[in-house]
Amino acid sequence: MELGKNAVFVALGVALHIACLMSIFDMYFRSPIVHGMVRQQMPPNPPAKRLVLIVGDGMRAHSFFEMDESGKSRAPFLRSIMEESGSWGISHTHVPTESRPGHVAIIAGLYEDVSAVTRGWKENPVEFDSVFNQSRHTWSWGSPDILPMFEKGAAENRVSAFMYPAEVEDFGDEDASHLDRWVFDRVRNFLSTSTMSKEDASLIEQSGVVFFLHLLGTDTNGHAHRPASWQYKQNIALVDEGIRNLTRQMDEFFNNDGRTAYVFTSDHGMTDWGVHGSGLAHETLTPLVVWGAGAAGPAAKSPRVISQVEPSWNVDGLEQRDVEQADIAPLMSTLLGVPIPVNNVGKLPVNYLGTNDEYTALSKLANAKQILSQFDVMASLKQANTPESLFVPFPGLRDSQRADAMRGIDRLLRREKWLAAIQEMEDLIDIALRGLRYYQTYDRFFIGGAVALGIIGAMLCIVTEVVRTSYSGMQVQVVPVWLKTVFACIFFCMTCVLAMQESPIQYYLYGSLPLGCAFFLSQRVAVWQAVFSELTSVRMVCRHLTYLVCLLLALEILVGSFFWRWSLSVGLCCLSVWPWYSGQGRRHLGLGLAWSFGCCVLAIFPAMPVVGGEPQVAVVNAAGGVLLVAYPLVMATLHKWSATERKEVAVSSVQYCFLLVALYVINATALRRKAGLSLLLQQSLSWCLLFISPLLPVLGTRKVAVRLVRVAMGISTVYLLMSVSYEALFLVALATVVCSWLCLEALDRHADSTCFMYFKSSAIDEDISRLTVPQYGNGTGALSSSKLSTHGSGRKPTAAIGWPEVRAAYLLLFFSTVAFFGTGNIASLNSFSLSSVTTFMTVFSPYIMSSLLVAKVVMPLLIVGCVFNAVRDVCAAPVREFFALAVVMGDFLALHFFFLVRDSGSWLDIGTSISHYAIATIMSAALLTVCALAYEFMSVRAFIGEDKSHED
Repeated sequence: MELGKNAVFVALGVALHIACLMSIFDMYFRSPIVHGMVRQQMPPNPPAKRLVLIVGDGMRAHSFFEMDESGKSRAPFLRSIMEESGSWGISHTHVPTESRPGHVAIIAGLYEDVSAVTRGWKENPVEFDSVFNQSRHTWSWGSPDILPMFEKGAAENRVSAFMYPAEVEDFGDEDASHLDRWVFDRVRNFLSTSTMSKEDASLIEQSGVVFFLHLLGTDTNGHAHRPASWQYKQNIALVDEGIRNLTRQMDEFFNNDGRTAYVFTSDHGMTDWGVHGSGLAHETLTPLVVWGAGAAGPAAKSPRVISQVEPSWNVDGLEQRDVEQADIAPLMSTLLGVPIPVNNVGKLPVNYLGTNDEYTALSKLANAKQILSQFDVMASLKQANTPESLFVPFPGLRDSQRADAMRGIDRLLRREKWLAAIQEMEDLIDIALRGLRYYQTYDRFFIGGAVALGIIGAMLCIVTEVVRTSYSGMQVQVVPVWLKTVFACIFFCMTCVLAMQESPIQYYLYGSLPLGCAFFLSQRVAVWQAVFSELTSVRMVCRHLTYLVCLLLALEILVGSFFWRWSLSVGLCCLSVWPWYSGQGRRHLGLGLAWSFGCCVLAIFPAMPVVGGEPQVAVVNAAGGVLLVAYPLVMATLHKWSATERKEVAVSSVQYCFLLVALYVINATALRRKAGLSLLLQQSLSWCLLFISPLLPVLGTRKVAVRLVRVAMGISTVYLLMSVSYEALFLVALATVVCSWLCLEALDRHADSTCFMYFKSSAIDEDISRLTVPQYGNGTGALSSSKLSTHGSGRKPTAAIGWPEVRAAYLLLFFSTVAFFGTGNIASLNSFSLSSVTTFMTVFSPYIMSSLLVAKVVMPLLIVGCVFNAVRDVCAAPVREFFALAVVMGDFLALHFFFLVRDSGSWLDIGTSISHYAIATIMSAALLTVCALAYEFMSVRAFIGEDKSHED
């Protein structure tokens, strides 16, 4: 029965936090795609008949523009274009800086909602318009990760895609530039008249055709070898040479008709350690070079222009024309003379156009009408679904204001004041884009208020229920009929309004959260009356207020760790004095010293740089060496190795062998990658260890200390395989500190007991090794062994929750945060290096690689969860109440970051604020899930050989 209640508690907690997390996307990242707009035709006589779009995947602006060691450009051909015949600048991408949203922004002119990155690289789950759809025909070459989503979304089979097999995208290759050679070779063969089909030969001579080259080599080399590697830099040179040859081939094929436009850019950049995804400058700044038919030529840089460049780029004399990434789509449509994609939110960058002023102004007018058409559709949809008395139109673009603006623009166009008309249209587009944003976030106030009140209400409900369980016999009050009627009326009115607006189902959940919490609290008013009645003296009130203030300050340390990882170092240093403050350090000197020393060592890691850069195999080997020495010593201390325990010796020996195999795999992988040899054997061993090593401890004893050490060893073995630097040592230090935490909690509650392990001057007490972990069905989750009562200090389980239990719940949250942020795996969303998975796979597979990343993040949490399960049993506290305290503290962090989420400012700030809230919200749900999994690790026993009814 208790297990069923706990399962319901976990399920409800996870569901509630998932709903709170999804609310952010409903508030800030509603899908920008609407349908029903009218396509706006471009003016006649476009400058180009065909357009060549070249996207160097993962090519950051810094590496492209900077001079090499000899002072020469890595891309001499494109550099000559910048200086002699074309325009250039920086394209500012948006987060997440991933391939799918980057290509959608370039080709469709829209920024997908963040969740689209999880829907698949190869699919087009949301139907949107693109330049390819508007073209006469598009031929594309490149990666199977990008091309299919535009091919499947194209109208009337308008896109032809030629892709290499996915298996060739191997991060284990010495040089991945062969991917780009494949593309250039296939384009050259396609342009050969002897091999071209009749259908293609007919289409290629028509106006409005597009050639799309997706070049993945730089991205793959950047991930595998870092942007500072010779592979990445030479790949840039290869791309430049390929574009030079392509330009010559196109000129020859089309008889130098001068009707070909070229656009070169990148979908996203890359950090120095070879990853992308967040909003750092190296990830969001990408190159843009435009030349050919209709493109503006170079111009001297105005002294008033402040460019975001570095001295190593050597572009002081050239005008830089920066754009937003979505601006590229209307630019390509204008050059080609095809309608701008109807979902486009980009603004035509007129400074990239070398056309006459009339064509430029009329193209800008088409851009303005296209965005206004989106505005009209979105406004009409929102107005149709909102009661007239509640609808508030966008104040910046009412019908009269819009009519006046359009009349002014029309007047300027008739007078051929093209430049003035362009400026008026630029201002009108800015207002329309703000209007689009207004309607996309129209429901923000309702969702934000409901979710914030829901989080606060949920925290109060949990605390109230925990307090209520401390009072035996306190029943839930009956709510008066009139109050029930009030709640019912409020719920009915809310439901009717949401139904009239045709709101999605989750909106009903958001609105019900605060209402349900208020009804729950109305049944438990007597709980707080009883609490306040017990505060009989000023001294008691001051003591509890002091504890509460200390708890809030401790929680603020966790808040600070989201911004500054070294805050955790401060917290660990403060925790190091705990046993000396409580007196345990003086009574048990060895344990006190071990705790303090372990906290100080663990405090070093959050102060170190985020894990990344080149793999440091020597550091990983050092961590393995520590485990090789420490594991047999600890197991020998905990176990009485006798003939009756040969099976236990076998389990420990197998774990030791697994560790040796892991070290072999790590070193063999590093050596064979450098030599370019196959990693099949090493990767096969890694996958075997991944599934077997963490499960091996369940085959052995359920004795607490032994099981904890074995679980830590099994997880550490796999963690070593995913380590690239000091994080392997971090896990060893974390496991040592949390095990010391268990001993301190045990001694704090059983000071006179000899059944818990603590350090003495002579020896370590062995009796903790005789303590068994809980089994299912014990009612309270308390220690099931009878050894406690044998020593006369057994404590019957009680539902009473005091400040020591609050402290233990806080330490669960604190050590979980240390596990998250200790090495930067989550602190910086882009700090995950693909080197972490090279022992398992090198061929690109985003979902499997992401799953391995999640496993790496969960492993330290799992160790913390296992120890916490033991601590909870030491406290003899009910499972739900104990976890409830930790969830409330996690919700306090989530509420803190909920009010810090922003959608303005730099994209780094926006992405960081969303990441913080997501992590804080997920943390509570993750703690429930991970601790439930940890309970399985600590409780399950698969007997080897003959079954035993008990363990000595």
